[in-house]
Order: sequence, then structure tokens, then C-alpha cells
Amino acid sequence: MTTSTASHEGDQGGVVTPRVVARESLFEMLSAAERDGGVTLLSAPAGSGKTIVLRSWLEHAGLRERAAWVSVERNEHDAQRFWLSLIDELRATVGADVFVERLAPAPDFEGAAVVERLLSELQSLEEPAVLVLDDLELLSSADALA
Repeated sequence: MTTSTASHEGDQGGVVTPRVVARESLFEMLSAAERDGGVTLLSAPAGSGKTIVLRSWLEHAGLRERAAWVSVERNEHDAQRFWLSLIDELRATVGADVFVERLAPAPDFEGAAVVERLLSELQSLEEPAVLVLDDLELLSSADALA
């Protein structure tokens, strides 16, 4: 587990406070993937602390300001909504002036073209960004997953 609910010395009246336990080996693996520009899949059962580990690692590695965090909604089946939210988060993280322009919803949305353009824009960044897709298993859009 990544958190503990044991009472800490100095707590008032037996108040239980959570604390984050550093997971150095996991942090090292995440940092290596970040340095290599790779993709890392963090998979574990629901409630096991994946989100806390990722947030802790981003803080520990000094990457919080360079991380775009996209939380996938339960049973998300709209590829356009998924990609537009991802682009909005990346624009907010790396700066709207240096990244792909904001896209508006459109009836003729071309997901593959958007992804190609997004990949090109990501490669042109002077400083890399970290993209976290939280709860990706909830994405049920075949178009978005492709």
C-alpha cells in the first residue's frame, strides 16, 4: 500500500492522518521511462493506490508543473470528447502558445488526423511533458483506443 492510517506521534486526540510512503523503486522505474520518452502502464486493482503513487512521483521528481492529467470518465465512449479534453490538458500544461491550437467539437471529427498532429506537436516541444491517463480502462471508445 502507498498510504498508512496509523496514528502519528503528536496527533491530537488519536486523530488518524494518512501519510505517503515513498516507493523508491517504483519512482525510479517511472523516472527512467520519463527520461527515455517511453510509455509506462501502471496497472493494479482498484483502490490499490495507483493515483497516489503517480501524484507522489510527479511531486518527488519535480514534474508536477510539466504533467497533464486526464481522468477518463466511467464508460467514456466519445472519442472526440476524450481527445479534446486531452488536448486541453496538454495546452494548459505546456502553454497554449506553443502547442496545437484548441479544437472545437465538430460533426466531422477526424480522430486519426488529430492524433497525428498531436504526436507531431509533442515531438516539437523543447521540454518534454508527462501525460497521465488516469482510469484509462474506463475508456470504451474503440476510435479513441485505436
